[in-house]
Amino acid sequence: MIDPGYDHHRAGVLDYRVAPGPALPLLLDAPHSGTEVPADFVPAVSKQAWQAISDPFVDALIEGTGVQGATVLKALFPRSYIDLNRGLHDLSAEVIVGDWPFWPPGNRGQQRGAGLIRRFVDWQTPMYRQPLPSASALRRVTHFYQPYHDLLAAALERLRQTFGAAYHVNCHSMKSVGGRMNKDAGVKRADFVLSDRDGGSSDPQFTAWIAAALRQRGYHVAVNDPFKGAEILRRHGAPDNNIHSVQLEINRRLYMDEARGEKHSGFESLKLDLRAVVADFAAGPGRLMPPARHGPAIQQLNPPA
Repeated sequence: MIDPGYDHHRAGVLDYRVAPGPALPLLLDAPHSGTEVPADFVPAVSKQAWQAISDPFVDALIEGTGVQGATVLKALFPRSYIDLNRGLHDLSAEVIVGDWPFWPPGNRGQQRGAGLIRRFVDWQTPMYRQPLPSASALRRVTHFYQPYHDLLAAALERLRQTFGAAYHVNCHSMKSVGGRMNKDAGVKRADFVLSDRDGGSSDPQFTAWIAAALRQRGYHVAVNDPFKGAEILRRHGAPDNNIHSVQLEINRRLYMDEARGEKHSGFESLKLDLRAVVADFAAGPGRLMPPARHGPAIQQLNPPA
């Protein structure tokens, strides 16, 4: 079992960093930005195609937030290999050969093709030439998926026990316009979309605080639309237990050329703004939470002035 009180690097799987100085009850994670390719990942499509469903450079955007006291967790493998933000049951029967122990009785998985291990890259292009052996898919769960979720759970519990509450920002990126597989197809998106499963994964006041901190810097922020949050929030957010998880979707046009797949001049300024939001947390709600068994009530977490 990994001790969440110390830095940890597992080659090709994850990188975990605790704050080098005074810590905050805040953890940021980037589950979809990994680029290290496992040896058994042999898709039928080009690297450009399978990388297109990742969250490019989000791991780099949250680098440096540890200086302000945040704990940071990053996945190192691609989302295309196994998706940390999907449930173990969420696997199309067409993806594997054999049985899958996580399917509910009488249900052989979802059919939309964008589950735990993707059937399609986009709405119709197959990811693989042929189905994977179920043992190969299970190896992805055992060696990649489960270690990430186990460490995230342990890290959040450590913060909760230390400070009385843990605040988790699950970081992603989104296309500037909804794609064909999205419910907002063709619609221009906000700069940021925050999601808390309609209050199911976080006290809404934490969500409102993040929204206010971003709007204060001139950004357009939407909440729970078009995204509600998925498996990571469902699994780890527990507001009744003082673990508050919010999904943060960052519009790619803010920091990269979507057509070329490269950072543009907005990257550094956005990175600084995200660090500034963490600094605001340290000066505001984070300051209200000295290490203790029972932290302050969530009602004390007010948006920045």
